[in-house]
Amino acid sequence: MHSSLTSSKKESPITKHKSLLHSGFSSPASQWTYDITKSYDWNYEHGPTFTGEFPKRTIKPLKKFLTFKVNSLFGVPAGPLVNSQWIELYAKLGFDILTYKTVRTRSYPAFPMPHMLYVEPVSARNKDQQDYLGRPYIKKHEHLAMTNSFGVPSKDPDVWQEDVAKTLDLIGEGQLLIVSVMGTQTGAKNEDEFIDDYAKCAKLALEAGAKIIEINLSCPNLHGTGVICYDVALVEKICSQVKNAIGNIPLIAKIGYYSDSKLLNDFVKKNHTYLDGIAVINTIRGNVKDVQVKNSVMRQIDSSGICGKLIKPYGLAMVKQLNKMRTEKHLEFAIIGVGGVTSPEDYEEYIRLGANAVQSATGAMMDPYLAYKIYKKETEQKQDYPLIKTLGASNFQTMIGNSSLTDLKKLYLDMLYPQNTSRVKNTLQISPKPFSLKHGERGRVVSHVYLNHRESLLSDPIDRKLLAQLLDQLIKEKILAGKKSKYGVISIASSSSPELTALMLDLFPDTISRAVFLPDHVLNSERGTHTSLYGEIDDSIPWVLIDDVFTSGKTFKNSLENLKKILGNTYKKIQIYGATLVYRNTEDADLFLKNTKQPIHSLVSLNDILEYHWKHLSPSQKKIIRKERVELQ
Repeated sequence: MHSSLTSSKKESPITKHKSLLHSGFSSPASQWTYDITKSYDWNYEHGPTFTGEFPKRTIKPLKKFLTFKVNSLFGVPAGPLVNSQWIELYAKLGFDILTYKTVRTRSYPAFPMPHMLYVEPVSARNKDQQDYLGRPYIKKHEHLAMTNSFGVPSKDPDVWQEDVAKTLDLIGEGQLLIVSVMGTQTGAKNEDEFIDDYAKCAKLALEAGAKIIEINLSCPNLHGTGVICYDVALVEKICSQVKNAIGNIPLIAKIGYYSDSKLLNDFVKKNHTYLDGIAVINTIRGNVKDVQVKNSVMRQIDSSGICGKLIKPYGLAMVKQLNKMRTEKHLEFAIIGVGGVTSPEDYEEYIRLGANAVQSATGAMMDPYLAYKIYKKETEQKQDYPLIKTLGASNFQTMIGNSSLTDLKKLYLDMLYPQNTSRVKNTLQISPKPFSLKHGERGRVVSHVYLNHRESLLSDPIDRKLLAQLLDQLIKEKILAGKKSKYGVISIASSSSPELTALMLDLFPDTISRAVFLPDHVLNSERGTHTSLYGEIDDSIPWVLIDDVFTSGKTFKNSLENLKKILGNTYKKIQIYGATLVYRNTEDADLFLKNTKQPIHSLVSLNDILEYHWKHLSPSQKKIIRKERVELQ
């Protein structure tokens, strides 16, 4: 760690404003990494200040952001990460998606002090702008809000390019560096030169090794020019030219809050083809008065950017709107939620509303352990399926969204044979009375060990969500392996319960195409041949036949043969795969592959399930199992 990562207790705000503490106010926590009493340049050279212990995580890069595998979906936006020293610290603290502070094609000085003040709202000028009092202290940390006015300073490219290259060696596995760039209007003769400056800056970032470029379209402190992202025509030109300059490198646009949903819709409509992600928000505009000097804090302009807890509702609103547009228009771009994140619950709220990743600036400066707190909470929750069920269906996506197949597999195993519910509701059933196997297994037509997902699908919304996410993740990790994001599923419906298929398909992501095979004798027989195919088959995407349990493979084989007859020449154009939650036995699966050349991908085998729950089974149940499965002696 750099020698600059030290404490500065003598000059801390706690010491400086000690008299205020006796008046019932509180200063920043001692772990603040950015000293707001000092200039930007001082913090660049001497920061960050941190003397705590680095937390330890047991983690692998199993989550996905854009095309990258990451440890977590949480990080820090451009604001606090002014150079490699700052990024090194936050990477070691467990922040995994890190954005290098906005850089330019030339050096650019910071505004005069002060750069940051605590604020509290006092009155509203109009619906879009609030008046604030700036203070050197705050009353309650949970209501933390600040203003910042830096002017988007930048070092010369020779300095920041070398530092970006250095930073790439400082971050660890499963961590991602995004470089934020912008054009400079000062000195530009016309709009074309300004746009070209954006593209030049992006190319300089690529030369330094950037894997992702973020264009800053959201900063309000641009010498009276306003916020660029509201000029949609200009933004379209910038996005187009930058994308042309960087080619296949992912491009993210950082934008501000839109009070006009039509304007936001116009922004998305005109720019989504250039963008791989949209980050929202930066700050909201506010007029700040400093209680110490009784005049406008921001001397160059009448308004300043407000950040911290106060802007969380604005950030959430933008994520919700963008997610709705993305879903309704079937668009593909990531959403990065930023604004007011100071707790794990704030992070969860952004994820629940559709964010693919979340970043925190003020919260991360105030609480360096914020990423670790999120990690701890996620880890504890994901290992406790009864807790997930207790918290309800509305929290399901927040708690296990973006989980790896390994995480979901454990939850599934716990779901099959829970220890705190009636055995009647168990998906795994072990009984002296045999169950009928419609297509047989290993030469027998009955078994005392049976898997039936019907109860979970019909009566339990959490189990239903889990089963759908399991199949989706199984297909993405084992079949598609990250190559394609779009695919279609062909469900092999049960003859006696076609509604089970409907419940399952309804919970797949909206981007997934759907079709279903129905048997000849719907509602009459489990043995009906599946010959009727409903749904349009798009030959440009891969298709996956899905069923919950693979027994003999007869249903899969019949479905493949009938699919070939129904589709005719189209069958040769499409990629067909098979997926199931459980193999009853791996030998039949291997034989199926040998005879059909068609692999069936499965989450677990029945033996895996029985071994996982063996310690919970009674002696009589174990005796029943051993009669059928001698390998479990």
